[in-house]
Amino acid sequence: MKDLFDPTLADDIKQRIMGVILSHYKVVGPLKTGSFSNDPARGEAIQEAGESEMISVVHIGLPLAPPWVPAEDCEKIASRLIGLRQKMEGAGYRYEVMHASPEGGLAELRKRLQSEPCDAVLIGGGVVADEKLAVFKQQIIEVTRDEAPGAKVLEFDHAVDVQTLLELAFSI
Repeated sequence: MKDLFDPTLADDIKQRIMGVILSHYKVVGPLKTGSFSNDPARGEAIQEAGESEMISVVHIGLPLAPPWVPAEDCEKIASRLIGLRQKMEGAGYRYEVMHASPEGGLAELRKRLQSEPCDAVLIGGGVVADEKLAVFKQQIIEVTRDEAPGAKVLEFDHAVDVQTLLELAFSI
C-alpha cells in the first residue's frame, strides 16, 4: 500500500483514501479553516506575539477505575494515555486528558472549557463505543457547544490513531 503522502499518488486517489479514513470517525460541530481558534482576539494576540498557534485538545474519557474499566486494565490504559499525551505534546499539540462519568457529571469539563480556549474536545473510545453511554456522550457534546462553541468535537473509536484524527479534522 502506498503512503497517503507519497507525491506520486494522484490527488483523486488521495481524496478517496481520506474519505475512507474519514468514514471511520465522526466530527461533530463546525469545521474551521485558517486559524484554529474562532476567537479573533486570541488569533490577533498570537500574531502580535509572533507565535504559531498550537492546537489545544481536551481528551475526555471515563474514569480509570471499576466499574468503568476492569481493575486489571486500569494501569495499562493509564500508561497508554500518558504515552498518548506525550506523543501529542511532542507533535506540537496542547493535549490534556480528563476523566468524567455520568454519575460524576461534567462540571470539571465545563470549568476547563470556560477557563481556557480549546480547539477540540476528543471523546474517548470508552464513551464512544458503549451504546449505553449515548446520553452521556450527547451531554459532552452539549457542554462543549455551550462553553467552547468554536471547538470541534471528535469521537475516537480506535479505528484511526489520535494524531491522524486531528490532522484530518484540522486539515494539517
